Amino acid sequence: DHYGGMDTRVFKEVTEVGESLVSLAEIVGSETHARAAVLYDRENYWAMVDAQGPRNKDLHYMDCVKKQYEALRKLGLDVDIISMGHELSDYQVVAAPMAYMFRKNYDKKLADYVEAGGTLVMTYWSGIVDESDRCHLGGTPHGLMEVMGLRSTEIDALYDWEENSAKALADNVLGLSGSYTCKYLCDLVKTTEAESLMEYEQDFYQGMPVLTHHAYGKGHTYYVAADMEERFYQDFYRSVAKEAGILGPMEEVPEGVEITCRENENAKYVFVQNFGRSSVCVKIPEGYECIFGSDNEIMNPLETKVLKKKK
Repeated sequence: DHYGGMDTRVFKEVTEVGESLVSLAEIVGSETHARAAVLYDRENYWAMVDAQGPRNKDLHYMDCVKKQYEALRKLGLDVDIISMGHELSDYQVVAAPMAYMFRKNYDKKLADYVEAGGTLVMTYWSGIVDESDRCHLGGTPHGLMEVMGLRSTEIDALYDWEENSAKALADNVLGLSGSYTCKYLCDLVKTTEAESLMEYEQDFYQGMPVLTHHAYGKGHTYYVAADMEERFYQDFYRSVAKEAGILGPMEEVPEGVEITCRENENAKYVFVQNFGRSSVCVKIPEGYECIFGSDNEIMNPLETKVLKKKK
């Protein structure tokens, strides 16, 4: 029952993995080309941890980053996590959540990216200090007020038990509707050229912009002025991705399912993995064939399938 100290069950599992890799040999050399990126800069994080205010406890920076990333991944998109040193030209959508510290002339890098045709999503509490943690003078977000079409005037820090809400304005360019909850930080901005897509519903800043859009150069910018709930980001990025032309291979990605794409000069491959605890229905997109796993639309927990589409 043993093979060199390996029991039968483990030997079988290792053999099955080896056979699977052999069957997927054509994927060797293929690459992932993410068209969306989310900024997570470690020095920016350290600067916010050391800062005193606007909340004395927890700015919820990591939560903000995760909500952007998860919303894009739930669309079946490949997403890179980048620092301020990364080049941006390969991305069609760049999210810069809570970019408190602008270092390495990051404001100019973002402005050039948008002017060349990129879509930038920026949030509250951005462009406040330089790389030496000194406050920028002349307004925020520093160096990007013209690009964003607005200026931040002040920020309201809510207690943990407080919340506000934001409603979508009629006929906004993203087609958003309804109301969403926001907490922790609410930025009060004055628009110059940007158009307001959503407004606060409560408090002394009722009616002020929560979400704005501005066309700049060949690209677009969106400013999210408050710590919005996850449901907002899912609806928001679905519209932004569609506008940018980077929709994933599947229109709907079930809860617990992860989609990852790779490609070479001959084909595009889609890895579909069900990390959930329940079986889900995953429809094979038109034009794809299943080259690994079951071609049944029902995927059991921990099941993987690989789809292929010839170019």
